[in-house]
Amino acid sequence: MLFARATACETVPRPTLATAASPAPPQGHRQQRTRSTNAPQNPGKASSVQQTQTSLGTPEPDGSDSRSLQERILRDCLNAFDPDEDGRGLLRQLVAALGGDAGFLAARHSRTSDGDSWVVTVEPEGAAPDGAPSWNQWDAVVNAEIAAQLDQGGGWIVDARAPHALSLVRGLLPKAERALLARLHHRGERLGLVGLSLPAALSDEHCTAARTSLADLLPTVAAAVGSAMLRRQRDAALHALHDQREGYRAVFEMAAVGIALIAPSGRLLDVNPRYCEIIGRSQAELLELSFADFTHPDDLAQDLALVEAAVSGHVPGSRFTREKRYLRPDGSTVWAVARAVLVRDAHGRPAHFVTTVEDITERKRYQDAMISAQAAERATRAKSEFLSRMSHELRTPLNAMLGFAQLLRVDSSQPLSSAQRQKIEHIERAGAHLLAMINDVLDLSRVESGVVPMVAETLRVGAVVEDALHLLGSAAREADVRLIYAPPVQELHVRADRVRLRQVLSNLLSNAVKYNYPGGRVSVVVGREQRRDGPCVSVAITDTGPGLTPEQIGRLFEPFNRLGAERSGVEGTGIGLVITRRLLDLMQGEVDVDSRPGRGSTFIVRLPLADTPSHEAPAAGEPAARYAARPDAGSSVDDAEEFLTSPSPLELEDQEASQTKRSFTVLYAEDNEVNVELVRQVMRMRPAYRLLVAHSGGQAIELARSMRPDMLLLDMHLGDMSGLDVVAVLDREAATAGIPRIALSADALPDQIRAARERGFKIYLTKPLDVGALLRALDDQAQAVVQPA
Repeated sequence: MLFARATACETVPRPTLATAASPAPPQGHRQQRTRSTNAPQNPGKASSVQQTQTSLGTPEPDGSDSRSLQERILRDCLNAFDPDEDGRGLLRQLVAALGGDAGFLAARHSRTSDGDSWVVTVEPEGAAPDGAPSWNQWDAVVNAEIAAQLDQGGGWIVDARAPHALSLVRGLLPKAERALLARLHHRGERLGLVGLSLPAALSDEHCTAARTSLADLLPTVAAAVGSAMLRRQRDAALHALHDQREGYRAVFEMAAVGIALIAPSGRLLDVNPRYCEIIGRSQAELLELSFADFTHPDDLAQDLALVEAAVSGHVPGSRFTREKRYLRPDGSTVWAVARAVLVRDAHGRPAHFVTTVEDITERKRYQDAMISAQAAERATRAKSEFLSRMSHELRTPLNAMLGFAQLLRVDSSQPLSSAQRQKIEHIERAGAHLLAMINDVLDLSRVESGVVPMVAETLRVGAVVEDALHLLGSAAREADVRLIYAPPVQELHVRADRVRLRQVLSNLLSNAVKYNYPGGRVSVVVGREQRRDGPCVSVAITDTGPGLTPEQIGRLFEPFNRLGAERSGVEGTGIGLVITRRLLDLMQGEVDVDSRPGRGSTFIVRLPLADTPSHEAPAAGEPAARYAARPDAGSSVDDAEEFLTSPSPLELEDQEASQTKRSFTVLYAEDNEVNVELVRQVMRMRPAYRLLVAHSGGQAIELARSMRPDMLLLDMHLGDMSGLDVVAVLDREAATAGIPRIALSADALPDQIRAARERGFKIYLTKPLDVGALLRALDDQAQAVVQPA
């Protein structure tokens, strides 16, 4: 319970009911009061009772003194009533006026959702004992047990005849023998309770007079308490409103998004710091502007239309959200999400917009970058698909032309005359040149479109050089150019893509052979150099050709510029060196050239040195050199003739043990009849092999299930599915899973080749068909069947 503590008692005499609330009494009574007042002050009870009884004279009929007291109480209390301060003054006046010796005033302090808050004032201060019951508890008992008495109005005299109520009063006023209780009502609302402790010796007549006087004063006291309560509630509401406004202002100032109050005309009324930061202007500048002054011109018309629609009530909820652009003073553009809601006044008129602005410039940039990346990815995918189709479509007719030309040369049953043989060589040479052009153009397209897949691995440079030299061996012999290569004393390694590095070296070696003199030399030297950014491996390819002028060197890497070689009769496309440089760029390498007219040329390839691996791993998924076709010659005629005259592994087995003769079954899936016929002709060179032909992917699956072939020879682009789809189905079934497979396809893109190797294709042969490479692949697989590991 909260007990207010009064200030020191005033020194003025305490007013009495006779002087403050009643007309002047008769002379005799006045003399009696004077004598009592002027007598020596006796703290004894008899003197106090006598004074109280004297002051409680019968009020005069006009009640002027009572009204004067009421006016004074009302005036004093209405000025600044507070139960902790002025409430004590009010209680002190009541105790003195009604002749009491103590009293209490319980008034509602405030009303909240959790219940009423009360303040209890006791006079004299300190009269209430420690541990007295709280007013809420006390009031509940009053409501339950003595509410009927209090609700009768006026007051209720409590004495020994109402022991329970008296004991409740003594909870606040322990010395009370008799008490006067009255409830305070104002405008139909219960505001509190007032209680006075009356001296026990006070006569019943005087107690009744006190009760009557209190009844007269109750409306004034209640009005004072009610007014104070209302004022207190108003002050609390104003304080809460102030705190709320301060809280809102703090949120406004510290918000992570821009906030602005904007008049319907567009003028800015208030902005927070984040809004200023987004727009790039100070608060003072912005409050002089309209939002139209810094809105992007392309977005302004829609903004104004939305504002007009919201003001006219055509926008649901008078709110809208949109992405827009703002212009900063430096000319830069800021993308933002603007959310606006229209606030109307009490009369429904548009007051202002509350607008929040979130900077999404970085998000927009990211979205634009993602859109660009997705578009680039779609374009790249489209280019890859186009290149794949072009590779397939261009190589397929070459496959028939060069394949059948090879078969004509090696057909012993119908030997060619020397003139016919020369014509076949022309066909093969022209086909090989066309194939080289197709390969170069497709490679350049892939490099420029960024669709060249790279798989970096640690490579032994000497091994890659040897592969490239092997590929150029036949061309060098035909050109009467000697290849010179001494392996390095110390093995050197680089991180690069094996296929692309071999392509780079093959291009440079091919040029060194083509642009050389008969009887010339091409030397290859592998070494180690120190560059500014670290150690590197160099591969120097030197020829004894005519050399280059400085002007030619300056234009050496221009696409389709052959530097006048087109008039020399040497075939070429003029893009091989362009591809070489760009492939090296992708592998963090470089190519340099040193040349002088009449002294030959040296092309130097440099790649960063890599650490030597703990063990030399085989080239994962790469075909053996024995299956690789020469890039310029197109067909290995000598090899084909060699394999035509040599028996197959099964024929050798039959010669040694004819009783165990068996066949080697090859299932070939191809949807092009010309290609099928070409392979049939090649297979006649191996009569011990059995060929099954499927013209679709579905037919290949059914034949594999029923015939259980020893090997699959698959095209990658069948009519109904791809070769990869065929093996995916077969590998899900135990009976057909793991059948050895070779790809024979016109799709020569590296990513397609890698995908095939990952699906278990041991060899990937590209069209145009190299007869010798196909025969070697068939014989190797047949050998594995004859002599399984």
